[in-house]
Parts: sequence; C-alpha cells; structure tokens
Amino acid sequence: MAPVRHFPGGGLMAVYTCRLIPLTPIHVGTGETIALEDYFLANGRLTRFHPPAVLRAMSEADRKRYLALLGGGDTNMGEALRLLRQCAQKTPDAWIYSIEVGPASRQSLAEALDKIDTRRGEVHPLFWNELTRQAVLPGSAIKGALRTALLSTAVAGRLSRDSHWKQTWEKKLSGEDNSKALARKAEELEREIFRRNERDLEWDPFRFIKVSDTAVPAEMVRLDRARLLQQGKEDGAAGKIQMHFERTLSASDKNPAPQLEFTLVIEKDEKAWHAGIGQYLQGVPTRDWLLKSLRFHFITRAIGEAKRFPSLYSDVWKSWIQQANQPNCALIRLGRFSHFESLSVEGFRRTLDRRGRWITEGTSRTYCTPDETSKMPFGWALLQLV
Repeated sequence: MAPVRHFPGGGLMAVYTCRLIPLTPIHVGTGETIALEDYFLANGRLTRFHPPAVLRAMSEADRKRYLALLGGGDTNMGEALRLLRQCAQKTPDAWIYSIEVGPASRQSLAEALDKIDTRRGEVHPLFWNELTRQAVLPGSAIKGALRTALLSTAVAGRLSRDSHWKQTWEKKLSGEDNSKALARKAEELEREIFRRNERDLEWDPFRFIKVSDTAVPAEMVRLDRARLLQQGKEDGAAGKIQMHFERTLSASDKNPAPQLEFTLVIEKDEKAWHAGIGQYLQGVPTRDWLLKSLRFHFITRAIGEAKRFPSLYSDVWKSWIQQANQPNCALIRLGRFSHFESLSVEGFRRTLDRRGRWITEGTSRTYCTPDETSKMPFGWALLQLV
C-alpha cells in the first residue's frame, strides 16, 4: 500500500517507490553525439571531458603548441586532438564521467580517433547529471511508456465492446494517405480516449501523474556497438552501420542487473481533476490500472517481437514474462529503440516505411552487440512496486 500524503492546499497524493530492473540494454539519449574532441579512450574506458577546462589547465608550452596546430602554419588537426586528449588524461577535474567500453566498440573507436573519422567515431550518449556524474533515465520517458500503455489498453477495450466505434475509426484511418493528416487523426483518437475530444490540457488525465528521473551510476553504464537486423536475416548480415551507444547494463549481460529506483506520484483527490475526467475514465488512473495496462501492452508486444525476430529473444524471456505477471510487477519498454509497434495503438497508428509503404509494424530491429556475437534488443525492463 502506497503512503498517501497530504500536500498544501488539501491535495491527496499516492506516492509509490518503484524499482526498475533493465532486462536488456536501455538507451534514452539526448539525440546528439559526442564529438571526437570531447572524449578519450584509455584502459578500456571512455572518458568524456570539457575541452575548455583542459585548455585552461595546460602548461603554457602545451597551450601554444595546441593553438599553433589548430590555426598556425603548422596546422594539423590530428596532432592537435592527440595533444588535447593527452592533456585531458592528466586533468581529472575536467572529466565529466568515465565508463567501460565493450570490445566491439573499443577497436573501432580507437581507429576513428586516430584517423579523425567522424563516421566511425560517433558516440550517442545518455543524459548525464554532471554534478553527480551519474546517467539519468528521464521520468518523461517512463511516463510516456505509461501513457502509451494506458491509451492502447483503453482502445483495445473500446474495440471489443463497440463495433460501431471500431468501424468509424477504421474508416477514418484507412481512407487517409497523407502522413501529416494521419498524424492529426492519431492525435484526435488520443484526445477522444483521454480528453473527450477536448483540446485543453486541463482535461488530460496525465497532468496529475508524475514520474521522477532515475539515476544510473556510471559503473552501471557501458558503451557498446549497435547493429541493424532485418527480418528474415537472422545472421545479422545487415549490420555494417557504425553506431555506438551508451546504455545501461542489464540482466542480459549475465551479471546481476542494476536495480534502479524512481518515484511515481498519482493525484488521488478527484476534486483536483477537471470535473469531467473522473466520470469519463471511471476514476483517477490507479496503481493497479497502470500495472494492468503495462502488462497487456508490453507483454503482448514482447511476445510478438520474439516471434518475428527469434534470434534476439532467448528462452530466459519465458521466466521474465512470468515475473512481469506477478503482483506489483509489470513489463515496460523505454528509449529510442522501443520501435513503432509500441506506439501503434492496436494497429490504428500507421507510418510510412523507407519505400513509401504504410505499415503498422517494422521489418528491422536495432540490437546491442557487446562482443559481436550476443544480440540484445534494446529497452526492456521489469518494473516492480517496492
């Protein structure tokens, strides 16, 4: 039972402590990449640093040499970056964080640094708190997964009991071939389910559901290579793209998985909600309702994906799904590689593939390969209420 706390103004909040256990690598990134001049490799680790701080700490001789290599008659970008990284290794106060690098990424990145090859040396970072030197899984990512699961569950329930509504929406969506117009129809569907077609955010049931960020210690983060797997090509031959992603360690790494924590807060006082929301949703979304929605939505998709991409899913998934079905537990998927199916809203949301065809599920998966042999799908975690 979650503690119910009274807040100023009379509000009642249910506060839950949640444990997040990554089952596979999770990458929730900034959408940016780390430049070659922002990190160095040493002793099997990637260390990200602030170049201006390193420049300030340089000896006068090193600084003059560095500036000459950048802009003088002796211009040599490769030598300049090597000097910068050498000085960075001796300036720990300029370090932002340091993480382990998997063998599949280590050699490739070392060569990229040596040759200044930006195509091979791109590193996709997680969010980081520079003060604590810990990575962060944003609460917005978890809240987004909760919202998607609740929407999908609500749509599935409506489809099963209202054939007229089903036919109406199938007609609306099947008759639309413009991607922007289709996106607007998807937003309209969400408004109808969550807001009774009201545009104002005061109708949105997620206004009063709050999720904290999740801290991930640097020792629980690793940099590994990612590859692309095409459906039907189980040998992974379609994986020549150079992609390197910071990610959480997970149960798939054969080591004890990190046990991360975040806080879920639900407004329990329906008087604080818009007058129409409680009646329309049969009450404020509860803990049990959210867990049930997560189980329905993500377990269904995990089973479906395992059938379509069997090389990414080992037998251990049977026990993980059993755990997710236990009381106070659920399955969740987070991050960039959650894939379109997770957002498809029971097939109602479509998108164009690279060939210009309308699809409700993709034909490829990006997976993590720490040793060029293992294949781990991204994003899966077990959620437990503590």
